[in-house]
This record gives sequence, C-alpha cells and structure tokens, in this order.
Amino acid sequence: MARPTVDAVLNLETLYWVLDPLRDDDLESDVNVWPVYFKIDGETALVSDAPESFGKLIGTATVAGTTGLGKVGKLKIGGSVAIPAAIGRWTGQVVPIPLGSNLNLGPDVAGIFGAAVLVVQPSDLEEDALLAGHEALNEGVQTALDELIADLKPFQQDVTPNEIDALVAAVRSGIESAVKGAMDIWDKLYEKLFDLVLFGNTLVRYTQDDLPAAPFDQKDFDPTSVAGPALFFSGTVGYIGLNGGISRSLRSVGQGVLSHFDSGVRAVAGYADPSEYQHAIVATDDGDVTELWWQGPGGVGRGTLTHFDHGITALAGYYSADGYQNVIVATSDNVVTELWWQGAGEVGRGALSEFSEHITALAGFYSGDGYHHVIVATADGVLTELWWQGPDPAGRGELIRLETSIVDLAGHWTPDGVHHVVVATKDGTITELTWTGAAAAEGTMLAQVEAQQWNGPIGVGSYYAPADDEHHVIVGMSNGTLRELHRPLGDGAGIFHDDLGYVVGIRPIIDAYFDPSGFQHAIVATEHGDVRELWWTTPPRFRSEEPVLLGGVFERPSG
Repeated sequence: MARPTVDAVLNLETLYWVLDPLRDDDLESDVNVWPVYFKIDGETALVSDAPESFGKLIGTATVAGTTGLGKVGKLKIGGSVAIPAAIGRWTGQVVPIPLGSNLNLGPDVAGIFGAAVLVVQPSDLEEDALLAGHEALNEGVQTALDELIADLKPFQQDVTPNEIDALVAAVRSGIESAVKGAMDIWDKLYEKLFDLVLFGNTLVRYTQDDLPAAPFDQKDFDPTSVAGPALFFSGTVGYIGLNGGISRSLRSVGQGVLSHFDSGVRAVAGYADPSEYQHAIVATDDGDVTELWWQGPGGVGRGTLTHFDHGITALAGYYSADGYQNVIVATSDNVVTELWWQGAGEVGRGALSEFSEHITALAGFYSGDGYHHVIVATADGVLTELWWQGPDPAGRGELIRLETSIVDLAGHWTPDGVHHVVVATKDGTITELTWTGAAAAEGTMLAQVEAQQWNGPIGVGSYYAPADDEHHVIVGMSNGTLRELHRPLGDGAGIFHDDLGYVVGIRPIIDAYFDPSGFQHAIVATEHGDVRELWWTTPPRFRSEEPVLLGGVFERPSG
C-alpha cells in the first residue's frame, strides 16, 4: 500500500549544558543557535527504474536554513535556555519517495527529514562575520546533501526489498556524513579567519514512518538514538543537550500576563465556573490570598480574599455544584484552611485539619456525588485525603505513602465516577491514584519525565475535558516547558503527550483546568512576579487530523 503524504513538525525546544564534574560549575556563555532543516523525499527525489540509472536515487534535497544571528541568551552550566520558535520549529509535508514500477518492490519508501544544528559561542566576533558564516552553513548543507544523492551507488538489476531497506539506511547514514563534512569545512574556515569559538553540532533525522500516528502526540529526541542524538561534545566544558521532538501537529496556544505582584508569588490555583468566568487564585509572600477573575478576552478583575499571618505553603481551588467557590490554603503552622464564597458574597473561612508534618502540596476538587475532596501531601511522603459534604466536619484518611519527595499534586473527578489524584515526584515520575466511592486508591505510573539538574518537574495540574473526552495532565518543567499528557476516557488507547509552550522564568507552581466554553487553561507564576495564563482549544476527538500550529503570544488586558 502506498504511503500518504504526511504533515510533520520538528521542534527544537531547549539547550542544556551538562557539567564536566572535574571543571568549574559557575560558567555561563552567550550562545547562538543555527539550525538547518532538510528533507529528502518524493517532492524532489525518486528511485529510478530506467536502464541507465536502475535502482539509483535521483534528485535533490530540500533545505531550509535559518537566517540572522540566532541569539538565544546565556547558557549556564547545569542550566537550560529556550530556542525561540522562530528559529526552532520546522513545519512541512513529507512525501514518500517513489520507486520505479520496474523495480517490482512496491510504490515507495519513507521520505526523510531532519535538522543539522550548530551551537555557536560568538565570543567577540562581529555581526557581519557571524551572518556570513551562518549563510555559508546553509549553502554547505544544501551542497553536501545534493552531492550525497548524486554519489549514492545504484543497485543491481536483481534489486530486492532488503536492498531498498539498505538504500534508506545508506541515505540516513550518508546524511550524517554529508552534513558533518559541510560543518567541518565551515568550522575550520571560520575558526581560522575569525577565531570563532564553537560549542559543537548535532544532527537529528527521521523518516515519515517515525512520526506518531495520533494527532497531538510527540516523539521526543533521545540521547541514545541514532536518529536523535541529543547530546554532543561542547568543545569547552562537558556536553550540550538538545530537548525537542517530532509530531504531526501542535496545539494553538495563547499566552499572556493576567496580573503582576510586587510580593513574590508563593502559590497559584485556577478554575472556571458555569458562567464561563475564569478564576486564578494567587498566594504571595506577604500572606495575602488574591483572586483574579475574567470572562473571555475581557479585562481582569483583582481583589484580596483574606490574609494569613503564617507563611502560605500550598494552594488549591475549585468550583462546586452548590454554587460556591472554594479555595484551600496550607500554611507554615501545618494547618489546612478552607475559604468559600458565593457570587459577590463575603468570604467564609474555617480550619479543615491540622498536621504534624510540614505541608508541601495540595489538590482539591468536587465530585459528582456532592463531596468535597482535598488531598494533602506532607514532608514525610504521606498523601492524606480530607472529605466532607455541605457543612459537615471533614473526614480524614491516608491514601498512600511515597518514598520519593513530592513536588506537586493535582486532582479531578470524571463522569464515570472515578476520583483522580496526580502526583509529580522529584525523580520525574508522574503517578496517578484512582478510586471510586469508598474503595482503596490504586496507583499507576502515567509517565517518566526528565529529572536532571538542568530540567525536572516543578508543578502539575489535571482535569477532564468534555470537548475531547480526555483526561489531561499538565506538567511544568524547570526549563520553562509546559508538557501535556492526555488520554481518552476509558478506551485503553494509551497516553499521548505534547509540549504546549515555554514560559520565561517559570516558578515551581502551576495549575490547569477546563472551562465550559471549550477552552483549556494553565496558570503559571514567574520569578518576575507575573501570573500568566496559557489557553487553547482542542478539536473534538477525531474530527480532523489537519495540522494545528502554535499560535502567537500576546498580552491580555489586566484590571
């Protein structure tokens, strides 16, 4: 069966610098990133069955080089820096490479695509020299790949399917040699002429068959893979790493500032009510708990809910079907307090429970059976559930004890009657606890995310979205990336993931929720005192597999 032409996205997200343990760990350097994207596919190439070129790959490569200085900022040892989407993202179509019919081997082989990435420490080099070098790199990769295609030897008249597989392998292997050769020539020339200091280069390349089948799913670069070697020698100290991935589509994600706080942001929570108002709750270092509210693209209101004399250590918030807004606050005296109000009414306040251990994280949600649920994580690794109905006193019971330090919690209830609690731990494990009614909670590992000095989980949010009938878990990573894990409700299709966007100066606190109009939201605090919102919609499940590309970043008017 003939392969279809496919949409493809190749995303370079962040660079990170792996420390050589024998060297100074306080180094940082300006870096420029110069990607050159390429494909060898049926748009410009075929495998010939003509007598004079039987079994030979004929054609040219398609190369899309970037332009400009490619500045991405300062990269620190043990840290990371974002690659802007303007230079770090390639989108296009990959066309299968046709096989001549006289080969009698089927209609095609998979098209190939990828990126050659040069990471440059500009030193004192003038801009004109950098720009000239960048252009020379683009031209060198085009020339090298075209020469690769021209130099590949044809196969014999008795070509077999295995030999066609060998052709694909030869092209993929040859790409690395061709691009590396072009880079080597460029490196030597410009180091000699301009004393340029290079961190190094790497190459990622895939066939269209490597793309995930599902829309809004992503295959990450793998440091151990031949196709995506995400580590390369820096030439200075240690290694440079590259985060990124390939997919068929990306969600369109907006991002903007809701409000700014002069006192440091300690915790955030977010939720929506049936009238399509959004609510972000912000706890600050001065002990205040503040509500932000807005509807659609309108301005943001802001008001103080209450003040705590003890430092706030964790926060949760949710809307309940009885018409109340509910905010749960944990303080440094190990007390969990509930705030509640209805409409523009006064805010009630009452202690739910007190703990003997330091409280590190909270989650809260309302279930369809009329109960409130608050999950409390303490420093000893215990997760405790508090539950109550109406004005009744809260019940209390231990859910589970974990051996690994807990980073953050999230929780939600789904229409099939299941309670869900999502736990992010310092080792990068994302675990889900589920239960119905009074049954004991069962734990399942949802995902393993990166857990290194330069990148690890710092926050988590979760919700069920009726629009696509999926569970969603949003994981905030210390390198600024928001990663989405999502899976259909109850059909066993597996867990998909994609990266939603990047937040500069992200703080280790996030929340996420779904609103009745069909939008999904993440609330994130930054080290600059901003509380930011990210928002996106998802087409109803399986309606379309057309590519959806990342949207612009813009500011929301604040109140």
